Amino acid sequence: MIESVMRTLLQRFKAEVLPNTVTSTHDSMLEIAQLPVLVLFLPDITEARIDDANVPNLVKDEVAGTVRVYAPPGFYDLQFDFEVTAENTLEVLGVGEKLTAWIGANPYLSVGEYEYPLRFIEPLSSPNRAGGKLIRASGRFVVEGIEVSSGVYYDGKLAKEFQATFNNPTTGGEDNVAYSFKK
Repeated sequence: MIESVMRTLLQRFKAEVLPNTVTSTHDSMLEIAQLPVLVLFLPDITEARIDDANVPNLVKDEVAGTVRVYAPPGFYDLQFDFEVTAENTLEVLGVGEKLTAWIGANPYLSVGEYEYPLRFIEPLSSPNRAGGKLIRASGRFVVEGIEVSSGVYYDGKLAKEFQATFNNPTTGGEDNVAYSFKK
């Protein structure tokens, strides 16, 4: 799901904020072919929580009498650093304004049937000269609560009947109880 969130975010930014939006790592800033540019650095991924209910997901096959039990999913936040680079301060501020307006108008990022909260951590900084004649400003935003399944599971059999024996304190003897499960 993390890959889908990245792909959707990049497509939406290219279509609705700035067509010249690219991804990069902090270590290898690519050569910029066209200005202005919005650079999304690969995100810091932090575990937010595990499933609140912490309940395994069950997939039952009642015809075969089997069940597959999946571990509860984890939830992660993607924290993106971004940088706007242009030849002048007004272009940097213009792209920053478009990005700010877009995140304000889209507090949730829709990816398929899921929606993830989207918010700024650090809004666009003051533009500054970054070597030569280029002007840059940066900031940080987060996409929250991305569900990631571990894929860990185990297979089992569905019980159709269950018998239990327990000590009855009233009679001092043992009692047997049988349960039958219906669909």
